[in-house]
Order: sequence, then C-alpha cells, then structure tokens
Amino acid sequence: MIVAIMPGIPKPVLETGVEYAKAMGSKIVFAHVATDRVSSPSNPDTSHPLDPTAQRISMETAKSAIYSALDAFMSDYPEADWELVYLSGLPDQQLAHLAHTINAGCFVLGTRRPGFRAGVQEWLDGSVAVQLGRRQLRPVIIVPLRGEDWKHPLCS
Repeated sequence: MIVAIMPGIPKPVLETGVEYAKAMGSKIVFAHVATDRVSSPSNPDTSHPLDPTAQRISMETAKSAIYSALDAFMSDYPEADWELVYLSGLPDQQLAHLAHTINAGCFVLGTRRPGFRAGVQEWLDGSVAVQLGRRQLRPVIIVPLRGEDWKHPLCS
C-alpha cells in the first residue's frame, strides 16, 4: 500500500493509511514526490532542482525531516511495517511507477486543502488522484479532509 504524503499532511490521511494497511495485512510505503525537482536521467536515485537559482533545502535534508516526523507519528503503531520513499518529478507518474515496481495493492491520498489558491493549483496541475485513477489499475482511496470531520481514523 502506498500512502502519498507531503510536508504538513493532515494526520487523518496517515491514520487512514495505517488502518487500511492493518486490515489488509500490508506494508505501508509512505511516498513523497518533490515536484520542485526532476530525476537525473543518468541516475534515477539523484535529482536536480527545476530552478537551480532558487534557494532550496537539499534532498537529504528534506527526506530526513519527513522521516523524523513519520517516525514520531508511527511510534503509536509499533506493529506496523513501513518505509519512506522520496521521489522527484510528476506525482502521478512517480507514484504509478513506484506502485508497479513494488506491486502495491492500492493508494491512499488526501484531498487538497480547501480554498481558492489550492483550487487554482488543482485546476492548473490536475488532481493526482484522478490522474492515478485514469492511468493505472490499482484502487485509489481518497481521504476527504473537511476539518473537524476527521479527528479520528476512518476505522476506529
């Protein structure tokens, strides 16, 4: 199972991913796709910023920060088997490729933040969930994020 994450992701997405993984007896692969970076054609394990003049934190620093936050969150679920995969490029393509590579059973994604700015970004970039649903055959579980509705995991 792949749980798509980003910095600042609401906990209900993670909680839902953990609950579904428990129900399916599956390992959780938390996948972050850095959209401001592109994979190196000669070495897929490295990436370069799209804008080399912009100040960016290193890939290792970003991955370490996300891993630390996930490790703290997952300490409440010591029985869960999980890992973090840090990718770069277009989210739908990278997530679909990862799913094919590890033979993942499904995806868990959250909805975008509410508001005009997020709506415009989704209109310009497209919905990752919709693109995944169209381009591959694995189920896509979408966790609706509506503030107070999601204080508890889906399967409590």
